Amino acid sequence: MKRYNYDTFVREKKEKYFALRAKLERKHLPRSRPRENDERNFLILRDRKRWQNWIKTGKLKELAPRCWRIKL
Repeated sequence: MKRYNYDTFVREKKEKYFALRAKLERKHLPRSRPRENDERNFLILRDRKRWQNWIKTGKLKELAPRCWRIKL
């Protein structure tokens, strides 16, 4: 697994972010709209079913408690 220096990584991301912001000449970048409870619950349920389906078909395998492998 590739290792990153956190401070360098954040500095590079900030530079790209502000460069894009200046290029687009916007004060704020677009944000996603707030979701209603029903919509949010539906999306969570759909993602959970997709996750379970991937495990059942073997597309997703658990290597350790917090480590997974996905076959694309």
